[in-house]
Amino acid sequence: MDPMGLQAVLIGFHLDDDGVGEELSGILNFMMQFGEPDDLLQMCVNMKEEGNLLFKKNLYDEALSMYDKATKLLCFALIENEEQNSRFFDLAISLNLNLALCAFKLNLFAQGRELCSIVLNFYPANVKALYRRAL
Repeated sequence: MDPMGLQAVLIGFHLDDDGVGEELSGILNFMMQFGEPDDLLQMCVNMKEEGNLLFKKNLYDEALSMYDKATKLLCFALIENEEQNSRFFDLAISLNLNLALCAFKLNLFAQGRELCSIVLNFYPANVKALYRRAL
């Protein structure tokens, strides 16, 4: 696992959007309140779970937005130990796979394939990413 490499790719892909400045402001405010990496990782898990509930209700736009916010927040995680490294990696992979699935449900096929390629760069044997990229 290469958390620094994965984090750099996440930053390049997910923080290179128009309108990210407003979201960054919220993220930075959150980090000032809960600066511990474990708190930030847990917040991302909570956001992912909220996205999962939205997805199950077929609210793909809203789920995509929630996963995207969680991924952007994850870009700011300052990993301090191996346990956090493992949580970061698993969460980053899961969020990008969920984003890809939402993208496919919304007919955003190029974005979905790109997200799967990001996953495969760091986890080449990921069956979900291989399958979804082939769609």
